[in-house]
Amino acid sequence: MECKRERIHSISLVAMIVISGLTLIINNPINIIPSKLTIMGTQSNETISILPDERIELNEFLVVSSYCDWSPDGGSIVFSSYNRIIIWDTEKKDFVLEKEYPEMRFNQVSWSPDGKKILAGSMDKIGIIISKDTGKIIKQLKGHSEWIRTVDWSPDGKKVCTGSGDGEIKIWSVSSGKCLLTLDEHEDRIWDLDWSPDGDRIVSGSRDGTAIVWDITSGSILYRSQVQSRDIGSVTWHPKNNVFYTGSADGELKSWTYTNNEYVSNKIEPEKTELMAISAIEISSDGNAVAVANGYMARIQKVDVIDINQGKTIQVINGTSYSILEVDWSPGMDSLIITSDFSNPQIWNAKEWVLEETLGYFKKTVMRIDNEKNEVIFGSNGDIIYIWNFEENIMKNVKLPIYAIDHDVDDHKVCFSPDGRYVCFIAQDMSVYILDLTIKELVTKIEADCIGVSWSPNDEVLCFWNQSKLSTYNVHSDLILNRINYTQPMKKIEWAPDGKWICTIPRYSEDLSVVFDIETGENNTLIGYSGIPYDLSISGDGKYISILWSNWIGYSLNGVTTWETDNFSVVSNISVEWTLGMIYESIEWAPYNDLIFINAWKDNGIRLCDPFTGEVFLNLSRNIFTMAPIKKVQLSEDGKILVAYNARDISVWSFGDSDGDGIPNYNEHNNKTWDPLNPGYDDEEEGKEKNFSFWFGAGLTFTIISFLAIVTVVNIIRRRMKSNAKQK
Repeated sequence: MECKRERIHSISLVAMIVISGLTLIINNPINIIPSKLTIMGTQSNETISILPDERIELNEFLVVSSYCDWSPDGGSIVFSSYNRIIIWDTEKKDFVLEKEYPEMRFNQVSWSPDGKKILAGSMDKIGIIISKDTGKIIKQLKGHSEWIRTVDWSPDGKKVCTGSGDGEIKIWSVSSGKCLLTLDEHEDRIWDLDWSPDGDRIVSGSRDGTAIVWDITSGSILYRSQVQSRDIGSVTWHPKNNVFYTGSADGELKSWTYTNNEYVSNKIEPEKTELMAISAIEISSDGNAVAVANGYMARIQKVDVIDINQGKTIQVINGTSYSILEVDWSPGMDSLIITSDFSNPQIWNAKEWVLEETLGYFKKTVMRIDNEKNEVIFGSNGDIIYIWNFEENIMKNVKLPIYAIDHDVDDHKVCFSPDGRYVCFIAQDMSVYILDLTIKELVTKIEADCIGVSWSPNDEVLCFWNQSKLSTYNVHSDLILNRINYTQPMKKIEWAPDGKWICTIPRYSEDLSVVFDIETGENNTLIGYSGIPYDLSISGDGKYISILWSNWIGYSLNGVTTWETDNFSVVSNISVEWTLGMIYESIEWAPYNDLIFINAWKDNGIRLCDPFTGEVFLNLSRNIFTMAPIKKVQLSEDGKILVAYNARDISVWSFGDSDGDGIPNYNEHNNKTWDPLNPGYDDEEEGKEKNFSFWFGAGLTFTIISFLAIVTVVNIIRRRMKSNAKQK
């Protein structure tokens, strides 16, 4: 009888454990959202092609990188992209490795001399050495107290060095992963370092304004430069001579030649170009040319290629991406790659100086918000425009018949007509093309040297411009209406609601914003802000213009200045300190309310503010967190849909209208985010569900372990029953 009770108890225990395991799985259902979002595409020759049975993986399009390094044999390029390491095969024209490291955020990357390993520095104070074939971590380098900004290999591949925000440089053994030497004579963070070709020295550049040459054997200082007025952000050795080069934030490029037991500097001032805030320098393998990146704080994001021997400018690459961080020559010197923050890498032909390709083809610029169809239409490099239905979470594409020029988030290279019938874009020949989407044909080509294009609110007038002239064109009559000359390159334009005038903001900090009358060409200058203009917006009734600006000098302030359009006088000037990264990036007037949306770098959030007082009424946060800050916010015409986007993802807020008066209530909202690297959940309700992969795995593991435990218990009971039977 006792054995029978034990058997019943055992069976009950088995049933309870199995049921609990299954319950754990059932109560946390499988998330039907795919692990990688796919874009529906086709190889058809038709202009618009949408086929659900042929899919292109999004990661083939998405390579938002910060830093890069060309492999020693020239066959591969490694990129750091947030928490990913990506390798591009230059012959296959394809990605051969894409490895994600969830706990890390990468800065510089560097190939080993034999091309078999990769060194990467992380924001998480750790350096890692990985296999280039598998991405498996071979060694972790731990010891810095702040993020690692810069890394390099010794020429023999036996040691590596890392430079950190803690002001220290550490030398590590590759075989053991142990720190061999710490160099700590800099007074501020390390921006860059480079190992000499003979392997005996390292040169480092720091925020303290000095460059130091170190003896690697003893750790002693061989030379320290005098303090410069700004950071030395980039350093590199000449591949053949005992010369190193430095680039600083004040735009000074210098060579340092070893003469009479000391290094003597020479400032390089190339003809026909102006060097600005230098973010990266790289010497070609023959030592005859240097590529200089003017990035981050520079007025113009560009790369200057300079003949070292003659001091002449070989080429200036303009119109490159936001915040250039790195340039690198291919070993054969036939190509130059440019990478930047929150944007796609560009590979340039260094013989003919033409853009060969942009890896990723995926910088988003929202061009139109269709309320009725619940669609956000945004553009990309190349020949594809994307259409995202955020209610059904479906991605479609529009294929342009001509390759469109690269464009970034603050440029105007592609736009839709307000009625959605036409798409206008600037092709590589710098001409303006208009495509009629209803008949799927090109209907207009305007031969002009253009850098931007924008459609008026009334559907009739198209505005396009270059560095010195703005032209207006009537789409229906096929006539140029007016040509307006100006003296400053424009960063952005915005139309007045009635289409009678436009407001522009300049690309340079010392220039002023201008309002142009479309019919007469008369202009008014907006005076009253002090800094670099980032964005502008016009109120729905056309009575106010607001410009968001930042003061880079001293990294102190940014804010919003608002003017009345009747007399162009300042009515409010709101400024905030850059406290803990509170940097505003974009603004957008709400059409029916005297309120303005502002997004901030600090928390990736969006604030609804009073434009005259700065009072915050509402904070909108996204349902995901990424390292890429929001670069732009944009509202639909009726103000019921808000879109925020960056180089990685797009978020949409839909606002309710419980009053039924047609005016959106911004306290009634829900958020959906399309994130190709981490699809997440479609909306807030689904976001409350637990992640499937974790809970399914946990439930399955629990069930298996329980089953093994049950088998063990059953075997014990059986042996006990047999033992009792024998005793009887």
